[in-house]
Amino acid sequence: MIVNRLKVKNYRNFNEAEIMFNDSLNIFVGDNGQGKTNLMESIYLTSIGRTFRLNSENELIKFNENNSVIAVNLQKSNYNMKIELKLEKNKKKQ
Repeated sequence: MIVNRLKVKNYRNFNEAEIMFNDSLNIFVGDNGQGKTNLMESIYLTSIGRTFRLNSENELIKFNENNSVIAVNLQKSNYNMKIELKLEKNKKKQ
């Protein structure tokens, strides 16, 4: 499977971000605390259904916000798929 696009809103330190991935190689570069691991975590979260870093999903939602949305577009062979995950404070994932 190939991840083509990632869009996050109110996720951790991001207000809103969209990344279109290259088909071959993608490298995240930046200073500590800029969100590189957060982006990788968002892909993991939509794939596996849980985070690899903490217990409380409320901590995934940006401070002073009530919800967060993560959308990942995938391609496998000739099929395109979209996975969208909505997190709301004190509620289960949707």
